[in-house]
Amino acid sequence: IMGWNADSYSYGACLTAYAKANSIKAAIAAEELLEQYISTVCLTTDSLHNAVMDAWARSGHKGAGSRAYAILKELESHPTVKPSTISYNTCIKAFANTGEATRAEELLEELKSNRTDPLSPNKVSYTTCINAWATVTKTQQQHRELQGNTKRIEAISRIRRLLSEMETTYNSTKDKRIQPDLYTYTAALSAQALQPLEIYKRINKYGDKTGFPNVHFLNSCIHVMAQALERRNNGGDVLASDDSPIDPATTAQVAETLLRQMQQQETFGKNSATTACKVTFSSVISCWAQVGTEAAAQRAENLLDELQDRWEATNKEQFLPSAKTFCSVLTAWIKVASTEGSEGSSIVDRAIGLEKRMHQLYKRTKSSQLAPNRIIFIQLFQLLAKSNDPEAALKARDLLKMMEFYAKSGHPEVRPDATTLGSFLNALSKNNVENIQELASVVLEQVEEGYNNGLGHLKPNSLLYSSVL
Repeated sequence: IMGWNADSYSYGACLTAYAKANSIKAAIAAEELLEQYISTVCLTTDSLHNAVMDAWARSGHKGAGSRAYAILKELESHPTVKPSTISYNTCIKAFANTGEATRAEELLEELKSNRTDPLSPNKVSYTTCINAWATVTKTQQQHRELQGNTKRIEAISRIRRLLSEMETTYNSTKDKRIQPDLYTYTAALSAQALQPLEIYKRINKYGDKTGFPNVHFLNSCIHVMAQALERRNNGGDVLASDDSPIDPATTAQVAETLLRQMQQQETFGKNSATTACKVTFSSVISCWAQVGTEAAAQRAENLLDELQDRWEATNKEQFLPSAKTFCSVLTAWIKVASTEGSEGSSIVDRAIGLEKRMHQLYKRTKSSQLAPNRIIFIQLFQLLAKSNDPEAALKARDLLKMMEFYAKSGHPEVRPDATTLGSFLNALSKNNVENIQELASVVLEQVEEGYNNGLGHLKPNSLLYSSVL
């Protein structure tokens, strides 16, 4: 409109919209718009720079942290307007979102060194840095090499130090702006920097308990317990948080106790934010799956039954078991089959029944989370290998045919691949099937021929070759 000029509020609204677009293109446009404003209007607030830094933080650009930092420094050099704690926090978030935990913490240290009221770090500053280091632990957990483990241990050490610093500062000042809250502790928990029971104690001693506990925090507790058991049982690398002995049965019982507490709070209407869902049940089942006794496997299957019954009664997707839930129950029975004196053939039949049950549930719901997958069949072959089942050969053959049937029925991702066929041959070999050498040679020849003809899923791997040998 003639005679009307856009003010900082108008520009701010537009810059915020760019930030919410979550794209590199929007971040670039936001920065250009900021330059346009500065060139025509006298700057009176840091909020515009903050919005542009936020646009970069959300953009997904690998250099977002550096772009945000340049904007922060530009604001620092302004003659009248200076950065606020929000400015620093936004830039810290940009570094955190690009995995630059060290740069994020360096900026926190810079903020601490400039500590003047109101320019001082708060719980958001620290929690964002903790989240940045938590991302490092999750990324490095996918790598088993020594360097990956070293980086995770360093990240866990940094998280513990940051959290302790928050707690100590709050304890001495009682300044609620620095008091760690549920988000802070959940970030530390997700990184497995501390064991769940230790986190509980520290929340009760130092933490802001607003909204505590919620379902995300409790699910994280149970998930961490399950992962710790799995690492120890599989002989994997141990995180720095695993600094005390873990008894599998006790851990599983504690996990289920948390589940029951969530249900109790829901029943009495004390906390609707703690509803136990399929994530909760699946994590508890994973805990029982690592115990290795028949009673524990039965407990895992009972929990699956309970979860499905809840879905049947409510028809809510949050209670619909997933393939992961079924696979965890199968893991429980595989561990039982590994023990001496177990009834291998009956366990195999029970496990195959679980696969059929999952498929029936998939046909009823068409849920992609229940669609046929190779993993469950590989588990069944692993179970057959441990079972000493006199009908192992027939059952293995039937499973292979079932996979081929699913593949032809619209699930090509279930086609037997080299890993599946290696597991199939291993099951036959462990059960002393006759003429296994000839069959293995034929399978290997067909796999190599198929791969040479362009069937990428048949690329031979070490499991297949070792099974043939």
